[in-house]
Amino acid sequence: MSIIITIESLYFNFYKRGEKYEDNPNLSEYQQSIRAIDEQPFVSLLVPCYNESDNIEGILKTIDEALDYDYLEVILINDGSTDNTAIKIRTSLMRMHLNKEFRFVDIEENMGKENVLLQGALATKGEFLMVMDTDAILDVDAIKKWWCILKIQLLMLSLGNHWYGILQPY
Repeated sequence: MSIIITIESLYFNFYKRGEKYEDNPNLSEYQQSIRAIDEQPFVSLLVPCYNESDNIEGILKTIDEALDYDYLEVILINDGSTDNTAIKIRTSLMRMHLNKEFRFVDIEENMGKENVLLQGALATKGEFLMVMDTDAILDVDAIKKWWCILKIQLLMLSLGNHWYGILQPY
């Protein structure tokens, strides 16, 4: 039975709704947001750093070259490193010619990863947050793949809400 409900919902959302409401300016805000799922969101990538002075240039280069995603800001957060990580990040960001938008948040006292991520999240401009550790190896399309998975979950959520009558009728 659930397979039939899912197929009906998919049919309605992809075919029927698109035919009737393609150019309707009276769509509710929620309905417009469902249509906007296909657009790529602006993503903030948080990178907490602790005693990474020897690796920071490689990290910056890897992130800048490896990630193929246009709507991205990278926020490096120093967690009170005892080496010269903060200085290395500042000089590397000024010296290197990077294609992506990089920003730096310096926390002078080590207060743990949770605090670092909170401070980084407060500094973001993105619609979605991702976290990457400095020793991570990312796929070139990691953010695009993540967005595809999230899109499917958002679509399923919208289908479920529509099926149970939570949304306004079309």
